[in-house]
Amino acid sequence: MKKSLAVLFVLAASALNACSYGGIAVAPNGTVYVARNDSFLFGALRHIYACQANGPALNCADANGP
Repeated sequence: MKKSLAVLFVLAASALNACSYGGIAVAPNGTVYVARNDSFLFGALRHIYACQANGPALNCADANGP
C-alpha cells in the first residue's frame, strides 16, 4: 500500500511539473515575438512578449492580448 501511494504521489507531482519550451518569431515589420510556454497547471505561466530592436538593446512589452 505504501508503495502504491508513493507511485501515485510521484505521478501527480510530475503532472504538475511538466516540461516547458520557448519560441521566437520575427514579423515582417521587425517586431520580435518571444513566447514562453509551459505545461504547469495547464499553461498558467504562458507569456508572450513583443520586442523592438533599438541598437544592441531590445525594448520588450507584454503582448498577451485578447
